[in-house]
Amino acid sequence: MKNIVREYKVGVRRCARSLDEMENLAFAQSAIMTTTQKTFDEICRIKQLVTSKAASLMGKKEETLKLYKEGIAALKRYELHRGLWKVDNNGGGTPRKQHLIDIYYNENSMNSFRSGCVV
Repeated sequence: MKNIVREYKVGVRRCARSLDEMENLAFAQSAIMTTTQKTFDEICRIKQLVTSKAASLMGKKEETLKLYKEGIAALKRYELHRGLWKVDNNGGGTPRKQHLIDIYYNENSMNSFRSGCVV
């Protein structure tokens, strides 16, 4: 009879532990669901911000390209001080570097960079 009671008590303790574990699992699952929902909401918020900013930048694309073309034209228009002109080694002839564009970055490199940036 003692063995039956002892086995019964062991079984009851196992059931109690199993119930505690199930409660803990249920709590953990609830916490995971809440955290997952908050994470999803935050990702959606960030996606909306990025999408909005991208749309804003795309709206400014034409203006930026226009300013780029105007800037290149200005660099070609403004002459350097004659003391900064670079002349070919033979001493005579046309100066190689006479305008701001000539001492700035290579125009082809700038255009290549611009093409890589503009979608």
